[in-house]
Amino acid sequence: MHRLFSQIDISFRGIHADDDTVTVEERMRATLPGGRPYDNDYCFVFVVSGDRISQVREYRTHGKGGR
Repeated sequence: MHRLFSQIDISFRGIHADDDTVTVEERMRATLPGGRPYDNDYCFVFVVSGDRISQVREYRTHGKGGR
């Protein structure tokens, strides 16, 4: 099976909640096939409805990932 990432390290920079919305900031570092480094920042926005996640939006830094 092909794996896109190896040696994955995820660090959480912040978790923020306001009413039904939760924002998670994280940084992911890993190794790509061929040994190239991957380093990217992400922001996830979760909208909660009752006891379920009703919506997820993902944002990341473009062009920073696999240089």
